[in-house]
Amino acid sequence: MKRPWKVMIVDDMEVFRRQIRRLPLWNEDSSFLLHAEAADGIEALRMLEKEPVDLLISDIRMPRMDGLSLLKEVKARNLSKYVVFLSDYAEFSLAKEAIAFGIFDYLVKPVKEEELRSLFLKVSAHLSQVEKEKEEKRLLEEKLLDSVDLYYPQKEVLDLTERIVSGQEDALKKSASLVNTAYDALNLDLLKTALVLEKVYEEILMEVERRSPWLAPLYPHYQMSRSRLSKEASIQELELQFMDRMGRLVSIMAYLLPDKGEHPLVRELEEFILLHPEGKLTLDRLAEKFYLTKNHLGEVFKEETGLTLGEYLFRVKVQRAMVLLQEEELRSYEIAERLGYQSAEYFAKQFRKATGETPMEYRARMKEEKID
Repeated sequence: MKRPWKVMIVDDMEVFRRQIRRLPLWNEDSSFLLHAEAADGIEALRMLEKEPVDLLISDIRMPRMDGLSLLKEVKARNLSKYVVFLSDYAEFSLAKEAIAFGIFDYLVKPVKEEELRSLFLKVSAHLSQVEKEKEEKRLLEEKLLDSVDLYYPQKEVLDLTERIVSGQEDALKKSASLVNTAYDALNLDLLKTALVLEKVYEEILMEVERRSPWLAPLYPHYQMSRSRLSKEASIQELELQFMDRMGRLVSIMAYLLPDKGEHPLVRELEEFILLHPEGKLTLDRLAEKFYLTKNHLGEVFKEETGLTLGEYLFRVKVQRAMVLLQEEELRSYEIAERLGYQSAEYFAKQFRKATGETPMEYRARMKEEKID
């Protein structure tokens, strides 16, 4: 039986920890276990150093150490696979900084059962996918090493790979013949596709740069050298071949390097939508911004997140509406206009569909809870 995913909740207000603790999501059938609670970032760090967790749910504003500082420490020390922020403040200005450090999601207090359940499903899907890709990567690396081992001792291959990562020039030169041998020996459709399909080439380079900044300086030299070598007849064919092999090395390394997050396009989309919840943000505008067709954009997003772009956009707008209803004395139609809805009635209907309350009912309840 697969072990449950361990969860830690960090919030300086016990009432919010208790509210999440009492949600009926922690039973024996659940994939998630409420493993620990902490009242601030310092206490959380002490506990995480002894035993990391899979999912950390933390408030942003806390005494002693706030959520952003905790996030940076957790990411630097690899103490939790996923971090989710929750807050009852209109803190979307902090979201951009949080995203830069790898926040997984952002929820508004009070967290509803269906919201946490949806988060669990999303995290579970990501964790399962990461484990699957880790195993596929291990099998692929074994196959690559087995193929190369026909020509080179395995120790030499591993040593060379380590020196390539260190950026040593002599290792990069020597890699030409090695990569050539490995590439020709392999007969894997996935790598083959990644190397020959022109339309995914730019995406591969973008992914490599995201995962391995040390490779980025190679790109301009690679492109310039190819151009120069192709024009200078005095340069031996071997040198041009080396530059081709470097291109193949980039693509192979892009696949073999461990994944550190979701699809870069999906991450950019989520960031853009989260930081621009107001205004008329349509699927057509998103497709135009990311230079893709609306259908392709939607397919990639749905495959990675399990949500359509429209569903995710709607969720973000509802969360933003909840913040505006708590923090500003705006009328319902004014909030609808700010969020890009032409009809206040339609906005109220959609808000009620998502929360079970009209905007004004939600505002009244929030005011009562603050008084209590």
